[in-house]
Amino acid sequence: MKQIRQKFDSNRGLTILELVVAVFIFIVAITAVQASFLIGNASYNSSETKMTAMRFARRAMDNLARELRGSVNPDVDQSSGSVTVTYSKDGEDSLTITWQDSGANANQVLKTFEDDSKIIGHGITALSFTDHTIETDPQNAVTIELTATAVMPNGQDIDLTLKEKINLRL
Repeated sequence: MKQIRQKFDSNRGLTILELVVAVFIFIVAITAVQASFLIGNASYNSSETKMTAMRFARRAMDNLARELRGSVNPDVDQSSGSVTVTYSKDGEDSLTITWQDSGANANQVLKTFEDDSKIIGHGITALSFTDHTIETDPQNAVTIELTATAVMPNGQDIDLTLKEKINLRL
């Protein structure tokens, strides 16, 4: 016990080399922890951005599908950068769904009845309709394709595209 006490009671401290090695090991450990934290944070932000864009696209697709499934004879007018769908539903007068890639309501899908507009989708960077109605097929159908663009934290754009075929009432 005396020998142990003498070792601790001695005035001998750490050498400068031991101190430098200890600080170096500490810095390497902290750098590794920080790097893993930064990588995890970047991955989380990237996933969150993708999920938000996908949620916007799904919500818009669900709303469009719900509206068009119950519609009667929709009239689709498409041009570069805009889509307008006019239809009637459940005895209501003319309803309109519009989308455009520029202007005050850019990248929003709007449902308009009389003078009341409601946003049924936003963050949509492309929207198109394909009519599948042919005279020999009594089943009226349209395919909706929409794209939401997400800007990733690193500045890269990714496009998330959804496509759904909707059967219409006759």
